[in-house]
Amino acid sequence: MADAADLAGNIILEAAVPVLTTGAGRNLFRGEVKPFEEGIIPYLSVWCLLTGGPTPRSQVNSNLGPDLNEPTFQVRIRGNPIANPGAYEEAQDLAEECRLAMQRATQPDYMSFTVREAVSEPLGQDDTGSPEFSFNVETMLEQA
Repeated sequence: MADAADLAGNIILEAAVPVLTTGAGRNLFRGEVKPFEEGIIPYLSVWCLLTGGPTPRSQVNSNLGPDLNEPTFQVRIRGNPIANPGAYEEAQDLAEECRLAMQRATQPDYMSFTVREAVSEPLGQDDTGSPEFSFNVETMLEQA
C-alpha cells in the first residue's frame, strides 16, 4: 500500500488534474517545496508532503485486531512568479483542482479521508514572488 504522500499524488493524477509526472516537464513532487531549478523543478508545481499524524493506536478491547493509523499530509502548490500576468489565478485554480480531487476521492483501504480546508489556503509569496497555496488531509486506516 502506498503511503499518504504517494496516495495524494496518485489521486491528483487519476483526477486528471493538469500536472505532468515525467520528463523535463515534471511538476508533481513528493516532499518539501524546493526552489525553482531551470529544466528540473518548475515554478508551477505541486508538492505532497507527509506531515505525520498521531501515533498508531490499538482499537479498544482488541488485543488481536489491527491498529488504527492516522497519517496526515499537506499538498502545497507554487505558481509562476506574480510578475507574469495571470500567475496568481493559475496557481489558485491548480490548487483548487487538486483540493477538489482529494475531496472527491474514495480510497478503499482508508476508513476516512478528510480534506481539512473548505478552500485552498493562500500562503503568500515565496522569495521569487511566486504565490503559494496549501491544504491538509487527514486519513485513517486499519493496519495489521
